[in-house]
Order: sequence, then C-alpha cells, then structure tokens
Amino acid sequence: MRYYKQISKEENMTMQLRMTFSNHSYELLFGQQLLPEIGKKVSKLWQPQCVLLVSDTHVGPLYKQQVTDSLTTAGFQVYYYEIPAGEGSKNFQQFEQLQEYLGALGFTRKDGLIALGGGVVGDLVGFVASTYMRGIHFIQVPTSLLAQVDSSIGGKTGINSQAGKNLVGSFWQPDLVVIDVDVLDTLPERRFLEGFGEIIKIAIIRDTGLWELLQAYPVKGSQKQKKQELMQLIYQSCVNKKEVVEADEREQGQRKFLNFGHTIGHGLEKILGYGTLYHGEAVAIGMHMMTKISVKQGITQPGVLEELERLLNKYQLPTCVTDNYETKELLAAIRHDKKAEKDQVTCVMVTQIGESQLENLSFELLESYL
Repeated sequence: MRYYKQISKEENMTMQLRMTFSNHSYELLFGQQLLPEIGKKVSKLWQPQCVLLVSDTHVGPLYKQQVTDSLTTAGFQVYYYEIPAGEGSKNFQQFEQLQEYLGALGFTRKDGLIALGGGVVGDLVGFVASTYMRGIHFIQVPTSLLAQVDSSIGGKTGINSQAGKNLVGSFWQPDLVVIDVDVLDTLPERRFLEGFGEIIKIAIIRDTGLWELLQAYPVKGSQKQKKQELMQLIYQSCVNKKEVVEADEREQGQRKFLNFGHTIGHGLEKILGYGTLYHGEAVAIGMHMMTKISVKQGITQPGVLEELERLLNKYQLPTCVTDNYETKELLAAIRHDKKAEKDQVTCVMVTQIGESQLENLSFELLESYL
C-alpha cells in the first residue's frame, strides 16, 4: 500500500516533493496563497535577473499583476508576454514569436522564463526554454487542475503540428513547480472537471488508494470548502508521476504507462479540431474505448469497465464521442502516435484497478474494434 501524506484541515501548510534526475533536481511546492510569495521562492533559486512571464488571455488578467509584483519586489526585471488562450496557441507561430521576443529583449542563458497557465502555456514555454540559446532556465506555475497533476511535471514540452498533437518537442525539466490550489477557484467547472481525467488515469493504472480517494471525494459543492481533500488528490497524483518519471525520464519503459487513454484521445483531439474536446475529456473517452477493447480481448477483469464508467460519470467526463467522425480518420491520426511503428501501436491496457500492461495492437485489429 502506497504511503499517503495526511493533510491537516487546521493548517494552511505547504508541502514539497523533490524530483531527482541524474543531472538535475527540483522541488514541487503544494499549498495555498503561494502566488504572492513566488518572488521569495524564485529568489532562492535564481539570482536577480531578467524574467519573461508568459500567460494567456484567460489567466493573465487574473494573476499577472500578483506574480509580477512579487517577482519585482524580489529584485527581478519582469517582462510579460500573453498568448491567446486555447490549444490552438501550441503552434509554430507562437513558438517563433516567443523566440524572437526573447532575442529582442536581449535575454541570455542567465535569464529565465516562467509559465503561468495551464498545459498549453506550460508546454509551449518549456519548449521555448529548451531551445532558446540551446536551453535556459524556466519555472512552471500551473493554473489548471490538469496541469497541476500532469503536464507541468516530468519535463515533457512541445507544440502541435499539422500531423498531430505534441509531435514537436523536447524533454526539458523546470527549476521549480509551484502548485497553488487557490488558483483553481477561478476555473470554469468544465475546465476543473477535465483535470480529473488525468487523476483517474493514474489511479486506474497503478494506485488503488488514489482510486478510493476519487470515489470518496465530494465533487459537488464549493471547491473552496474542499481544499484539503483536493490537495490530497493533487499531491498523491504527483507522487505517482514522480515515481514513474524518475525511473524513466525519457519514456523508454514504464513512463509509457502514463499514456493510457492518450493514443485514442490524442487522435480524437486532432480529427475533431483542437478545443472541441478538452484534453482530459479526450483522455476519458480514450480510456473507456481502450478498456472496452481490452475486455473483448480478455485482458481486463470483469467489472472494471463498469467501475471506470461510474467514476467518469461522477466527474461528468464523457465516455463516447457525440460528434460524427470517420474511423479511418481516427486510425490515420493514431498512426502518427509516438508509440506507433509500422503496422502496430503500443497500447496501455488495464488488467484490474491499479494494474496495467502494455500490448501491441495491429492497426487492422484496432480498426475492427473501433
């Protein structure tokens, strides 16, 4: 049974996890009211220098000033860059514009980037940081639940191309990840709930204790009154990701398991148009569709599909696509998946709650199931 850190309801406490790799390590900070203190946190890592704060048109108006003031007070020269909100901004145009802006500002390798936003901002900024001058420092400040439990952790960065999602990118670890649960108060409900798609994913593939926490979490009602329970879910999700990523930073082995639901999910995002389905929703559909396939193959134990359906329904996550699409279009998109080669694709399949395995599926067989 995995260890669970208990969070006191009487304390506004800050918790930490350390990510450790062969050539780099950094902290994940969890808590409330962290944004006003971010300047102090960053000054412990970076000398006073130029910082480019990058956000989007949804998050920037809410938190830009708070973060800028904190950094300025700590002695940093802060510049600001804002991208349009949404998956459509994870593209070559925004990547190039950010690179040129850094050059125009005269940024050097001693300067740094801070990503203030959800997964789109974090992925884009991380990729820019990994390539500008062949690599500069950056910090993740995720403001969506999905980014807090998944995309801000582990060093995957990237942008989308015409061929598919996240096909252009790099592995580049941040210097710090600041997870302030207070920022989730301003998330629209649909954006908040999509984050549970990634939490359900990590639970069903490897953590029965987290699965039980998800079953017990009171999803209805004010999020402000459930901060400790939510912090527990976020922290435990990150513990799982830490364990996987530290063991397999470059996705050569067990990190592939974190792609459960993503093979089909990414394909659906591509063919339906980015933004039609949010990423966590696409992953939810992908998990459900893949589990239906693994049931037919005799890999998944009886009852698991029904348990998954119940949990997805609890968090108002979809299990099927309501828009029309062509199966051949979906298969074509899946062929661009990073786990695909020749006539087959490596898929993650759940055997029982908390356990999973990798299976190679031919595209011919996959088409018959879809």
